[in-house]
Amino acid sequence: MKTVIYMLTLILCTAGTMAHEFHLSKSTVNFDTESSALQLTMHIFIDDLEDALALQQLPPLYIGTEKEDSTADVHIADYIASTLILTTGTDTLTQEFIGKELSNDLAAIWCYVEVPLGSTVSELSFSNSLLMEVFDDQKNIMTFRKDKKRLDDFLLDKSDHQSQIKL
Repeated sequence: MKTVIYMLTLILCTAGTMAHEFHLSKSTVNFDTESSALQLTMHIFIDDLEDALALQQLPPLYIGTEKEDSTADVHIADYIASTLILTTGTDTLTQEFIGKELSNDLAAIWCYVEVPLGSTVSELSFSNSLLMEVFDDQKNIMTFRKDKKRLDDFLLDKSDHQSQIKL
């Protein structure tokens, strides 16, 4: 599994600005025990994200351009919160969208989200259906860390986009 994830990550990182025929997002979730928060970093291709947001009947947002709509961050935050669900027990965790920045190749954005936990958490359930309503072949890689030490990797797709991890 880890070999597949590393190969997909390599493809993701070398894609550049050329059109891509694969559909992949990469997320890292770091459980920071000192702040008792999850720190998420997500790499999402802009054209794919804009396709997903267009399905919500939103006007073009021109993400990452000089013409970017002033409401883009709000729509991105709402979309992420609706497609990446994190729970502990029966409690759905509240996400705080920190911001975004363009990737070096300008084809994607890095989104930053923080999730305060408020108490000791030993297990986390998650569902990541990011972009799966747009692409049947969408794959989402999630890497979990605790205090920046790797715990596990997950390769999620439309048929299996939920799992859990012990923190």
